[in-house]
Amino acid sequence: MNIFDYLKDVTDSAKERIKTPITGSFTFAFILYNWRPITLLLLSTNTIENRISDIGKVYATWDTIVVPILIAIFYVVMIPFIMMWLERASGKAVDGRMEHKNTQKKKKLESDREVLRLEAINADVRSGNLEKEQLTKNNEELQNQMKLVTDQKALSDKTYQKTIKEYEDQNKRSLKLSNESDQLISANTKQIATLLKLAGLQKPFEAMTFQQHVKFVTYCDRYIFNKAESSIVMISDEELYEKLKLIESDGRFHNLTDLGNKLYTYLTVLRRE
Repeated sequence: MNIFDYLKDVTDSAKERIKTPITGSFTFAFILYNWRPITLLLLSTNTIENRISDIGKVYATWDTIVVPILIAIFYVVMIPFIMMWLERASGKAVDGRMEHKNTQKKKKLESDREVLRLEAINADVRSGNLEKEQLTKNNEELQNQMKLVTDQKALSDKTYQKTIKEYEDQNKRSLKLSNESDQLISANTKQIATLLKLAGLQKPFEAMTFQQHVKFVTYCDRYIFNKAESSIVMISDEELYEKLKLIESDGRFHNLTDLGNKLYTYLTVLRRE
């Protein structure tokens, strides 16, 4: 038997003792009767030595233990007898009340049974007229439904034709807008190509991808103009810029060439737009 088994046995034994009626009753009575020293011990601002000393002087008397024990014994022993006496005293009243309820229920059931019998007789008398009226009503409802279906079919055909025409018109407008957009894009593309050619930027612009354009602007902001705080530039990027004659080195620093300055200006303006 190890220490954990021993602790488990002690814990189980303590739980069993706490669950007994006398233990719970005594604990509740002790806390209720000695609430003042318990409150003083837990909530006082004095030191723990002063609190213990004050409790010993004022509240350490025989009644702090004896009275809770007497209350617990009374609760465990006398309360069952008191409850039994109260149940016996109220038994006749409860039985009388239950008998009265049963009598009322019986009368109500007899009354409901008679009402149901009379309603059944009345229903048999009216059943013939009701069946005739129901047939007439059903016939009218069928005629109304047939008229409604016919009207809905005519409306659906008209709506369908209208929807088809709207789709065709919309398709024509979309096709027209698409053609105009293609023409505008083609014109803009030709205009941009012409401007790049005139500025001498066509070769470096077409030799670089969009991502390389962004990296070139970031490189210039960081290493040429010192505007950006950080940038990751690969050696291959600088080699590409030098190959395209966008930057030149004086041995210590890299500077933009006229071509590189033009490309940087074009890309920054394009990015803002």
